[in-house]
Amino acid sequence: MWSQRNNNNYTQTGLLTALSYFADNNKLFLKNFYLKSKRSIVKPKVEGPAAYVLTADDPSQARRPSCCACCSGRPLRSRARRQRSR
Repeated sequence: MWSQRNNNNYTQTGLLTALSYFADNNKLFLKNFYLKSKRSIVKPKVEGPAAYVLTADDPSQARRPSCCACCSGRPLRSRARRQRSR
């Protein structure tokens, strides 16, 4: 029979395996972290910022992606506030 203890054992095994892997390959992960951090600083300086600015008075609002249409000018509510109102 399956129980919560089995879930805990699998979770613990996965966590210990991941920690062991990171400990065994610490130099590789440290080097990768350093290189990614370095690139995140150098790239905007060389290529400029990677962002889109959608102004409120943009005459081409019809071309905006559908993800912006969900707001429809309404203020966004936070998840915590929505949960409290239920």
